[in-house]
Amino acid sequence: MTDMSTEHTVEVDHRDQPGPGESLRRAREARKLTLETVARQLRLDVVRIAALEAEDFSALPAPIFVTGYVRSYARLLGLREEPLVAAFNERVPREGPPIAPVAQPRMSSNGHSSPTLKWGALMGGGVIAVALVLYWTAPPEVSDEPGTFAPQAVDSAKGGPPALILPELAAPAPAPGQIQDAPAPGLDRGVEESAAVERVRVAGAAPPATVEVENPAPAESPPVPAAPPAAAASLVFTVSAPSWSEVKDAHGKRLLFDMLKAGERRELRGVPPFQVLLGFAPGVTVEYEGQPFDTKPYTRRDVARFRVGEASPGQ
Repeated sequence: MTDMSTEHTVEVDHRDQPGPGESLRRAREARKLTLETVARQLRLDVVRIAALEAEDFSALPAPIFVTGYVRSYARLLGLREEPLVAAFNERVPREGPPIAPVAQPRMSSNGHSSPTLKWGALMGGGVIAVALVLYWTAPPEVSDEPGTFAPQAVDSAKGGPPALILPELAAPAPAPGQIQDAPAPGLDRGVEESAAVERVRVAGAAPPATVEVENPAPAESPPVPAAPPAAAASLVFTVSAPSWSEVKDAHGKRLLFDMLKAGERRELRGVPPFQVLLGFAPGVTVEYEGQPFDTKPYTRRDVARFRVGEASPGQ
């Protein structure tokens, strides 16, 4: 009877284990350190520290830089660096681009190129050389059709369009016993006078007159009334626990960038909608225009990011 061994695969569920950001936040709170203190020690922005604890990697730079943040943060809190970095790598896998293989020439067993490749290259070069010699030594083609000629362009002396000079055709020889009539002198004189008159007529022709048309003046459009300035709205924070807070208005103007302390009430006014970041949302109550605003739907690991004061579609 043969004993058979059975292998069992045990899958570990990491969902119940805290991530690197959660572990860092717990260690910081256990040492009574604020986000502002950690940011000053690590020389980083408070917003990045809050995003790192919330594991909001979309708001952080490349993974290689965030790995350095995790190491520095763990070293500051006295934690082991490698487990936190390994947990971060599991949550943010880094995949490099595929590397295409480079084709290598076929080599013979003794380490030299194959003789077949050498002979093929020599034969190809010889065929190309013979084709070039035949091309350069071939005589130019001569047309067999009588009376064909190519007109030659001559530039005009006054910059006009080039004139064409046609070769003179040889007059046919008179037949034996046939007397060729001489041209009448009066006919040649009349042709020359007509050509001279035509040249004078062309030279004296005046260029066509240019008629200027005045463009009608455009009608003045009535002035457009300036848009009324946007009305300001109020945003009130009531703090029960310390929380880093950042608020910007619709124009990107920073209205708040500070650590709110417990028992503090901070009122802001600006052009809505407002962009709000709360480092510890459970410790802050938000009111917009006197009405309470629920931050729970926008809270993730105690950090809330939301917009408040946006106009509804019906407005």
